[in-house]
Amino acid sequence: MIRSIRTATTAFAALAALAVPLAISGCKQPSLCPGFDVCGGDLPVGDWVLAEGHPSCSDDLYTPAPDPRLVGGDLPPARTPPPEPALYDWCQLLVATDAPNINDTVYKLPNLYAESADVGAAVVHYDANLKFRVSTTRTGTFFADFPAYCMRAFGAVDTPATATTPLVTVCDKLTSSLSSRVAHRYRNVHCAANAADPQGCLCSFDLSEFQESSGILQAPVGGGQMVHLFSNDFPQTVSYCLQGDTLQLMTQNDEYLFDRLGLRTLTLVKNTKTINCTDHMQGYGEDGVDCGAACPVLCADINCFDNAQGPGEDGVDCGPNCPRTTCM
Repeated sequence: MIRSIRTATTAFAALAALAVPLAISGCKQPSLCPGFDVCGGDLPVGDWVLAEGHPSCSDDLYTPAPDPRLVGGDLPPARTPPPEPALYDWCQLLVATDAPNINDTVYKLPNLYAESADVGAAVVHYDANLKFRVSTTRTGTFFADFPAYCMRAFGAVDTPATATTPLVTVCDKLTSSLSSRVAHRYRNVHCAANAADPQGCLCSFDLSEFQESSGILQAPVGGGQMVHLFSNDFPQTVSYCLQGDTLQLMTQNDEYLFDRLGLRTLTLVKNTKTINCTDHMQGYGEDGVDCGAACPVLCADINCFDNAQGPGEDGVDCGPNCPRTTCM
């Protein structure tokens, strides 16, 4: 199963605090994030970055990974308790063998999952013409526990040491195999023998999950609130407080800020560093080469496969953010 480094004690306390409100409100989960004084202010034009020492606040979601073998497998029947954090046996998605090539030790990948990662980096840009762009990166360290049967059922074994080669354990092989094959958002994968289950492996991994989006803004009309409208035109009311070079954002109505899973509040500061979106280099405040929330072009909007020269391209489907980096 997957466990966050934020510890089970924190989760238990949060669940206890939620027990009464959930019993009353039914489906809604009230935010556990502390609020702030809503003071409003002028339109926060410019680039804003996550304030150092004031991280974002995201609610613990306790959302199980959906079982990919079943349609709707993560939906509990009516009037039953919420599903456990691990809905299905994680071993079902891992086939570990003693393949000759160490990178092929796992030929069926497990489902690494991190449902409650905090936003560790953010850039928010507000235009005077009532448009906004935002990029966020969810970060955190998580654990995946693979029991002995999970690791050994298909023939994976330790490779004994010889006069010229060291011992290579099944967990060493799993580390190498996962590191070479998992999605790029999972980094620094390391697996070692589990002290509580010596034939099994306990793996840690860092998450770095990037997301960009944009939309239009309804001008604040007082009351310390503004409305974000995304491409689906679904409005999101946001309370804010602008004081000098500090901007605080908080969602209303139990929504997630900027539609980021679990995100409730951001404390941002005005960016004072130079961002150059025309130098053909990835520099400060950019998510790619000359693209990102602080640039006119979002990296996610660059399409290198449409047979046309679009935003962020130097030619037809070519440029520093495309597989064909040099245009002919």
